[in-house]
Amino acid sequence: MMQALKTVILAQLTLLLMTSVSPLAANAAAPGLASFPPEQRDAIAVQCDRLADSPYDTQRVGPGVPIDQINVAEALPVCQRAAARLPARPRYQYLYGRVLDAAKRYDEAVQQYAAADQAGNPWGSVSLGSLYANGDGVAKDPAKAATFLRRAGDGGLPDAYADLGLLYAAANPPNYTQAFSEFDRASRAGSTLALAYLGEFYFNGLGVVKNQTRALALFQQAANRGDPEGMLDLGLSYYSGTGVRRDPATALRWLSRAAEFGFAQAQDVIGYMYQEGDGVGQSDEQAMAWYRKSAAQDDPFAMTHLARLLIDAGNDAEATAWYRRAAALGDPTGMTKLGDLLAEAGNGAEAVDWYRKAAAKGFVDVETRLADAYRMGKNGIPQDYPQAAFWYSKAVEQGDTFAMVRLGELYEKGLGVVQSTEKARQLYTRAADDPQIPGMQARYNLAHLDGAPTPAPSDNAPGSGDLISGGIITPPPGYAPAPGPPPPPPPRNSVPQDSSGQRDNTREPPRRPLPTQRAHSDDENVKAMLILGAIVIGGAWLLSGSSGSSSGVSSDAVPSGGGGWGGGGGTSPTPPSSRPVSTPMNGDITRTLHGADALGINGPVNRR
Repeated sequence: MMQALKTVILAQLTLLLMTSVSPLAANAAAPGLASFPPEQRDAIAVQCDRLADSPYDTQRVGPGVPIDQINVAEALPVCQRAAARLPARPRYQYLYGRVLDAAKRYDEAVQQYAAADQAGNPWGSVSLGSLYANGDGVAKDPAKAATFLRRAGDGGLPDAYADLGLLYAAANPPNYTQAFSEFDRASRAGSTLALAYLGEFYFNGLGVVKNQTRALALFQQAANRGDPEGMLDLGLSYYSGTGVRRDPATALRWLSRAAEFGFAQAQDVIGYMYQEGDGVGQSDEQAMAWYRKSAAQDDPFAMTHLARLLIDAGNDAEATAWYRRAAALGDPTGMTKLGDLLAEAGNGAEAVDWYRKAAAKGFVDVETRLADAYRMGKNGIPQDYPQAAFWYSKAVEQGDTFAMVRLGELYEKGLGVVQSTEKARQLYTRAADDPQIPGMQARYNLAHLDGAPTPAPSDNAPGSGDLISGGIITPPPGYAPAPGPPPPPPPRNSVPQDSSGQRDNTREPPRRPLPTQRAHSDDENVKAMLILGAIVIGGAWLLSGSSGSSSGVSSDAVPSGGGGWGGGGGTSPTPPSSRPVSTPMNGDITRTLHGADALGINGPVNRR
């Protein structure tokens, strides 16, 4: 998801305590980058450069330092001295602001960034844009953010145009056409970061006619220039065979390079390749090693898959710890698997608690799991047919064929619901089209519905009450529905199953969740979804939580020909899935853009 997203807007904005000129009015004609080179003859200034220069600064001294890796204790006094020298030097005012930014002393950072911006230093401008975009130290204001970003782009930082494109993509509603225009402007001005964004827009047909061949060429170009996001997108394309012949070996090469930059998504896929022996020799040890790298970045997919392999290796204690950690992060698969282990250990009360938490997210797997637990009444969980009927009904609403069969059996036997052969028939008929195990069971039940009786779901113990009122199953006490309707599940015939007919949630490749499908676990998706869903507008969804409307954006913040943040050309199709963009270069960014993340993300715009 767009690594640039992280780059979306770097640093923060300023209050201008050092000048009486408004930052929005200042800097009409920016001198440009060439006017602010390092002071090579000043030892203090050179030391500040080495400690605080951005990796994206083409004039940097040394390799540069990602903002989240700045040694604040060492850099702060050095850059403070460099910034205090008279006459004022905008380069070092910006760098001092960057160190203050890293220290989360945003109010002071704003002052330094503003001073640099007023002197025409585009790094000060882009940093202020980042603060306004994220609301760090200032009120979030997309219009002001756009003003500073455009100023930075005009001043010689083409990546700032890419950041502006991310703002348009993150608007509510998104303006993909204008976002595409800004990415195109950025790429033509020399931005490498914009190439992967353009590719993702072409890949998904956002603001432009879908063209996966063009997308692949842009991914290749970005990867060749050393952009880790381009490497990730290219690797995913080769792994899925999308727009190019499937080539796991080439996929592994590019994914490995992206993984070196800290992309959890790349580490996930490599781990999955080793887990399945797909393009590499099968090795649970290698798979676990890669999953551990991703799990160290708080990646729930890696945690749950690592836990499954640990269980296979007989290490239930560590597996439980990883499931619990994933559950604490709100991952429904982690919650479900933790509930399974607790139930097996006889801790039914805590198991049900985790099942309910996952079910409250609209996670269809656990709705069926919870219903099964109540239906069977095992492992310390009391048998309760009305509760079972309720949770099966919730899963049926999402098209779950397992739940259709089970709920049909409850209706057929009158367990927890008013007996109704007709309702049982309707449910069996709905499930019968499933070519997998649930469909087979449904067809069998239909054949025997008016003949030989089908087995009772468990025993014939009476239910604890009838929850049917007017044909609708009413919620049991204490039920709290998830906000908004749950998304539809993927087609059942795409979900792997084990011999028991249960979904095999541990043999699925990693995939970035869609913004509209947050409630569903990564494990519900098939291999094709892994990659097709992975190549998305990363940055756009990272910012999807930011506010902004055409009425709230001043005319100078809207590009010529634009229609406001959400107006104009872009329609808003189902958002693509997004990927994590937590690389060493952009440690602030949250996993959601491919997602994690595309996700209805409220992640920060990372500083460069």
